[in-house]
Amino acid sequence: MKRAYHYIRNFIYTHIPGLYIRLHLFKMWLQGADKYQRWLEKGDFYMYRGIRVRLGQPVKYRIRGIVKTKWVKGIYYDFGKRKVSALYSDKPIKGLSEKFINNGKKKK
Repeated sequence: MKRAYHYIRNFIYTHIPGLYIRLHLFKMWLQGADKYQRWLEKGDFYMYRGIRVRLGQPVKYRIRGIVKTKWVKGIYYDFGKRKVSALYSDKPIKGLSEKFINNGKKKK
């Protein structure tokens, strides 16, 4: 029964655009979050949707056959170009990159 529930939920979330964020914002409203927190959540959702990376996440790229890694340092929206962009760093970001380095496992 549990598998069917997750299958149906994932199917609905992927086939009805924007349903996930609407339900999330509704839950926040029920829990009493103020409108500014809901705006931040909505902005975070759409920023992630535009660029598909998170802060501290490693991004691999290739230059002349050599694979290198950069780390996402900042994500911002450029109002002039109407695009979401990211800033990159050569070194891991302290406090953000650990979950990507350890594959999501926390140290004991």
